[in-house]
Amino acid sequence: MEMDPTFAQSIQSPSSSETLILLGHGITDMTIETIHVIFTKIGVYFAPQVKDHLQSFKCLPVSELLKDGSAFFQQLIQAPVSKLIKILLVKGQLGSQYASTIETSVRDRLAYDDKYEEDEEIALANLCEFFQSKKLEPNSTIVYSWPSSSSHVEARSQKFLSGKIFFQINEGSKAPSSFIVNNENVSTSIIEWILGENSMTPSTVESVAKSIATEC
Repeated sequence: MEMDPTFAQSIQSPSSSETLILLGHGITDMTIETIHVIFTKIGVYFAPQVKDHLQSFKCLPVSELLKDGSAFFQQLIQAPVSKLIKILLVKGQLGSQYASTIETSVRDRLAYDDKYEEDEEIALANLCEFFQSKKLEPNSTIVYSWPSSSSHVEARSQKFLSGKIFFQINEGSKAPSSFIVNNENVSTSIIEWILGENSMTPSTVESVAKSIATEC
């Protein structure tokens, strides 16, 4: 994996004292009239034990992990370990724009899998509301954090395998605001949007695949 000074090689999970390792990194970008514009930089962190769950993919060509129908990313996402995705905004945008992108992407994935019910609609609406009022300035960070499957958050007398989101305008300047996604289907769809099939960041999924495939 090529080094990127934007992302430390390890990071402490904000949900626990666990140390997570950098598994890969990438960007979201677009070429506009020959000008290459980078919107975000993305770092993917997992608990080191994730590699134990991906033994069958080690030493394989990266193309095997990335081809259609490969089970690699599904097994990566479903691995019962802590996960964290850190997004650094290179180009600023309105929170309402970001919320609209999440809403469309997550809703479409859930609808395709026939999992978009009233609970998912409410959870997704609450998530979008969290971002609506935010001004996503350059160098702002968004951190998506998922606990291991043995960690649950209790809410309204029910247990959810949740994802937690931290938003910070300038790292270190003040405490980040946070939001808990207390719906497992919505939480899972967010990580699938980033690391799953038809990912919004192909460079990131390729980097993660290389990290595992080259371990022999």
